[in-house]
Amino acid sequence: MKIGEYLISKGKLTETQLREALLVQSVSEKRLGEILIESGYIADSDVSAYIAYDSGREFFSELNSLSLYIDKRENEELGFAFLYDIPAVAVRKGNVPYIICSEITANFSEKMAFDENLKKFKIGFSTKR
Repeated sequence: MKIGEYLISKGKLTETQLREALLVQSVSEKRLGEILIESGYIADSDVSAYIAYDSGREFFSELNSLSLYIDKRENEELGFAFLYDIPAVAVRKGNVPYIICSEITANFSEKMAFDENLKKFKIGFSTKR
């Protein structure tokens, strides 16, 4: 599903707003999400939610409202900031281990795919730092 369709299905955008943004995009080099945010039609968290949806990841918009706890031992062992050069934290939601990050880099994606220590984790995505 394309971002425009997704945002319309979530009630975040109207078809008229999408058409206007697509018209702007046709004469611009900007991505549609950027245009929608700059136009004030959506928030950056709406784009983040779409990226998470499109990539099969879970999106956490308000980490404080969830029943998550930080696994200090795993964070120290994995050392995300040093190993993967991204802001990330290992948490648990019930018995499910997650890695919550604010951006998905190529380096991080590669590590998630091939590092045996990380295979047990689901990926969470949040704009909150």
